[in-house]
Amino acid sequence: MKTLHLGMIMGISVIALTSFGVFIEKLNEHPEQPYINLFITGLKENYTVNDPVSFSVTLAGYGTACGDTMATITRENDSKYQSPGWANQIQCVANPSLHDFRFAALSANTSINQTGNYVLTVSFDDLFEHQKTVKQKFSVFASKNTTIFDTGIYPFTVGVTNANFTIHYNISGNNKLLDANMDLQSKSLVLSLQSTNNGTLIVSIPRALLDIQKNDRGMGGFYMSADGYETTFKEIHTTLNDRVFSISFQNGTKNIEIIAYELV
Repeated sequence: MKTLHLGMIMGISVIALTSFGVFIEKLNEHPEQPYINLFITGLKENYTVNDPVSFSVTLAGYGTACGDTMATITRENDSKYQSPGWANQIQCVANPSLHDFRFAALSANTSINQTGNYVLTVSFDDLFEHQKTVKQKFSVFASKNTTIFDTGIYPFTVGVTNANFTIHYNISGNNKLLDANMDLQSKSLVLSLQSTNNGTLIVSIPRALLDIQKNDRGMGGFYMSADGYETTFKEIHTTLNDRVFSISFQNGTKNIEIIAYELV
């Protein structure tokens, strides 16, 4: 009887050890628990307004690789910002096996028309209800407007009638500056245009040709007119030798007059 009991105990022990060995063997076959890594590539730290913003998301890890990849862009301290969003779902068959994986899960292109600090948030949810989220910040700045003051380039020149001067200028659109005439008596410079649409004239005027003077009543100023009507202008740059003006005009404008007046 003792021999039978001893045999049964030994048999149970062998089965238990065999089962434990199989478990250890299976465990060694798949030593890792499922995990996920997300990588964002292509996103820069800084952009200007309306620049293309492109990025890609790579998914890597161990598991089924089945699930949803989602990406959103939010603006810091702005709950009303309408965030772009992207999603990609990876379908799997029933009872998928666990395996190592690495692949491109998502690619996106967009542009942003507001300055500010932004956050790209990417997440992945798999069949095991595991979630992985990564974030990357970037900023959007205002684009710099380029003028002849910024570049130092004056692409066109015109001689001044009644004065031994040449002025440098730039003009927008298909408009043309035909000539410049200096009226020495009235201290005004008359610019003749051929304009077919609204535009802007940027002109560099030598101070030796036309400039304001100071008298006992104070410093004089500039007055500008387009076809006899007062028009707006900006003095965008001043040196000891010249003044650069930006002058807007309407379609059909024929003459712009620049007058340097003194206080009386």
